[in-house]
Amino acid sequence: MRDVVANNFDRLGIPTDKGAVEHVHRTYKRLCSYAHTPIRAESFTIKNRGNVGFASVGVLQHWLVLALDVLRVALEQLVHAYPQCLFPVDICRKFGFNPPVGLYFDEYNFVPLAATLGDDAIEIYRARLKDHENVDMATQFYGSRPDLTRDQILEAWQDIDGAVIPVDPTEDPVALWLQSKVRMRAVKMGRTYSDRLGPHWQEDRRGRTG
Repeated sequence: MRDVVANNFDRLGIPTDKGAVEHVHRTYKRLCSYAHTPIRAESFTIKNRGNVGFASVGVLQHWLVLALDVLRVALEQLVHAYPQCLFPVDICRKFGFNPPVGLYFDEYNFVPLAATLGDDAIEIYRARLKDHENVDMATQFYGSRPDLTRDQILEAWQDIDGAVIPVDPTEDPVALWLQSKVRMRAVKMGRTYSDRLGPHWQEDRRGRTG
């Protein structure tokens, strides 16, 4: 694991000062207490102060804090791998409803990222990564595109299968943009979890309604 962390920090150019690497190691060690070799002092029995069949407030708090730490570790590395996420743009204004997939963040994608990392961290990352080659490439490509008119944006409205759908000319492009994001996420979720409810849920439901 130490080699993996070192390689990631080196490849992504993440500074190793201020205990960043040690924080990753500590977080991984806390996960290993459960996933690999259990440590008695960190077991559920000790944390619950007894061999009871439910998780106490202390156990719940432990896992929530650990989950947040794991999320921050993952986000820090993803931000350095995909630094253009720190510089959201108006995707619809340049590309309508057919943007290059995965190249840009818009203000709506940026909200949960900023909320999780915090304003101070965002500013530090921006100062560190503003001259990154991926940011420069994405910024130049975005700037090379002409601004679309409202009519051009609305003409680009399509359904999930690619068929052009007539749209009310008074429709708000922002509302359509958000709708398209919701629909695409629903499609991705459906394709990822093809058996969303599963046979156990179906059997349980028949048992309760039969």
